[in-house]
Amino acid sequence: MIRPVVLAVLALFLTVGQASAECAWVVWSYGVVAGEEIYSIEAAHPSRTECETDLIVFARVLKQDGYTVTSGGRVVIGRKGAESTKYLCLPDTMDPRGPKGIR
Repeated sequence: MIRPVVLAVLALFLTVGQASAECAWVVWSYGVVAGEEIYSIEAAHPSRTECETDLIVFARVLKQDGYTVTSGGRVVIGRKGAESTKYLCLPDTMDPRGPKGIR
């Protein structure tokens, strides 16, 4: 009787572990407009690699628009005069705006 219960619990943990490892990745944009922080989802991808590849495209567009671009890892920052724009690649389980209760 105990053996089937142990096997069922073990199977449940294995399934949960696999599901949490397979998350989507989201490209967020961030900027300040009239003193207000604005976050927006720009794109979603099934893998981190695809998300980071999309950041390269965003960096290229910023450069074409005259921004000075700094990038590294999962972040691209564009600056032009007083303007600043940031693009981030984050797992879909993370929200750069902070916990839900604070919004």
